Amino acid sequence: MPNIKSHIPYPQQVLQQSELLLAPIPLQSYQSKLQLPSPHSPMNLEHWRALSEPSSDHSPVLLTISLDPVIIPRPPNLTPGLTDWDYFRHSLDSNINLSIPLKTPTDLDDAVHRFTQHIQQAAWLSSQSQTRPARLQYYNLPQHIRQLITAKRRARSRWQRSRYPSDRQHYDSIANELRNVLSCHRSASYDNYVLSLSEHDKSLWRATKRLLHYPNVSSPLRRADNSWARSDEEKAETFASHLRLMFQPLPDSDPVNTSRVLEFLDSPLPLSLPPPPFTPSDVSFQISRLPTQKSPGYDLITSQVLKNLPRRAIIFLTYLYNSILRTSYFPLLWKFAHIEMIPKPQKILIEPSSYRPISLLPLLSKLFEKLLLKRLFPILETQTVIPNHQFGFRHHHSTVQQCFRVTDQISFALEKKEYCGGVFLDVAQAFDRVWHPGLLFKLKRILPSTYYLILQSYLTNRYSVVCHGEKLSGYIQIKASVPQGSVLGPLLYLVYTADIPTQTSTSMATFADDICLRGIHSLSQVLNDLSSDHSPVLLTTSLDPILELSPPTLTPGYTDWNFFARSSDSVIHLRVPLKSPDELDEAVQEFTLAVQRAAENSSQSPTPNFNTRSINLPQHIRLLITHKRRARSKWQRTRYPSDRQHYERLAYRRFNNKTCGRLLPSAIGIDGNPMQHGASMADEPVPAAPMRCCSENDAISVDDLWPLFY
Repeated sequence: MPNIKSHIPYPQQVLQQSELLLAPIPLQSYQSKLQLPSPHSPMNLEHWRALSEPSSDHSPVLLTISLDPVIIPRPPNLTPGLTDWDYFRHSLDSNINLSIPLKTPTDLDDAVHRFTQHIQQAAWLSSQSQTRPARLQYYNLPQHIRQLITAKRRARSRWQRSRYPSDRQHYDSIANELRNVLSCHRSASYDNYVLSLSEHDKSLWRATKRLLHYPNVSSPLRRADNSWARSDEEKAETFASHLRLMFQPLPDSDPVNTSRVLEFLDSPLPLSLPPPPFTPSDVSFQISRLPTQKSPGYDLITSQVLKNLPRRAIIFLTYLYNSILRTSYFPLLWKFAHIEMIPKPQKILIEPSSYRPISLLPLLSKLFEKLLLKRLFPILETQTVIPNHQFGFRHHHSTVQQCFRVTDQISFALEKKEYCGGVFLDVAQAFDRVWHPGLLFKLKRILPSTYYLILQSYLTNRYSVVCHGEKLSGYIQIKASVPQGSVLGPLLYLVYTADIPTQTSTSMATFADDICLRGIHSLSQVLNDLSSDHSPVLLTTSLDPILELSPPTLTPGYTDWNFFARSSDSVIHLRVPLKSPDELDEAVQEFTLAVQRAAENSSQSPTPNFNTRSINLPQHIRLLITHKRRARSKWQRTRYPSDRQHYERLAYRRFNNKTCGRLLPSAIGIDGNPMQHGASMADEPVPAAPMRCCSENDAISVDDLWPLFY
């Protein structure tokens, strides 16, 4: 920093009469620069956020930088270098014995263990480890740019020797010309690179990942007792403790139903024909279709290793798969998962819940699941187990097609000037809370006894460990959920949620764990049926009957009630976020009564008045709307994060219960007569409407009320 005192032409004075402070005036002007580090910079930046407190003309930014370097260990690999695949096949052929008994579960576990060891030893013996050379970047510049670089170096060398001003001017001229030419060349090269991206060769995906990827950071974890886990071993145990609580069934809310399900599971199975065995050609075909880039499980066997298995190894693997069909036992080693914790985007990384668990299963297990899946699909399709409204994990079904179904019915209701209501539910931890007895209850009623016993063995006694860095946690027993990262997991979840009750008067749209109920004048009936005691037993405690969802199974940010109505030329869209599952039933019933009353008024009057422009709002709400408009307009012009935060603070300002109780019932016209312009809201009594607009903890934003104002 320059010495300010040396640039003061006159001393600092304070005039007592006017209290005027004369600041020092420097003789030279110094340019102040504010540099912000990028998230992609080499520094170990954990996260950053803009502060909303106005401290100066600039928006303060809080940076969290870790002092520990991030050491990314090289993942273990069976084939780290060049591999002699001929020697691999010869070594594996000499170690495999096809004359072994496979009659009991113990024999099957021992055979799987020996087969895995033979593959690993053959891969290690046939591979040569080598160090990767440093990756050098060579830029193929055009000839005229290389000539400019040479001329610039000569001009700089000449000026450094002579120090003549003319040589300095010549050097600056060439340097500026080279800078402009390089800038144009980089721009043209980047344009050509963007045009060359394609979705077929994964180049577009790699470019997107490179832009959106954030560097790994070393952040401590907060334990349940508010202590900190800093080493890799402590972090692995902290993640394991978090996952032990996650992979647990929900508390038993219906003991009678639970005893009924367990009693049915203990009943004897009916006789069924043995399934047809697998052939070596079936196994070879599935191996050839394995993707190359899939991560291996704990055994480190990759798809490349499986594609180089000799004929004798494929026959032995077929023996193992057929013994699973014969004994109805799934090997224990193939139920062991290796969990990697991946940080979620834009989350504070000190909480274990800010990480997403990724389970890595052995490829030999996934290969058997693919073979078994081809046997299960025809049975489920014959019995039409999966409903037509389910578009998740199904061939020729996508989210776009499901959105077309939802918007088509809403548009149809608006065109007929009717009322359409919708309940949008998102079940949190839906796959992690699947109740195993409830799932087996459904599978026993659908599948033959052999397939049921295989899936029963497949779901029970599953274990996993968390890997962080080079440390492993203790064993985690999976007591609930469908296996993550498996092939059969999505299908089992579809079977588990296939019996959601539906009605002909309403429409249901589901995509995996996202549920949308839509109806015209009859939505309250289906919601009452879903929350009544007549719900099927198959809706177990892991996915309670829609409205009886316990708090851990409902995502507040993605669960809301939407009301679409159209009368004459005006459209009303009222959206109320639901913060807890207990408010869902009450809000739905009250809104349904409001819709029915509005429908009765509209049937009496051919053109009911829904002119919401005549609402006389309180002064503080009008000021808030004006400030919100200005903040939104400013943010749309500047796109600064600080302007957006200021806009969001105004948009999501909480209203109290008194204001909402006076505003919303009159706004939607529950009594058929909205407030006229000029009427004072303080003088009007609160309408006796059969609905509760919001509680003290409900957040209704200005955006939610915006369609009612205009």
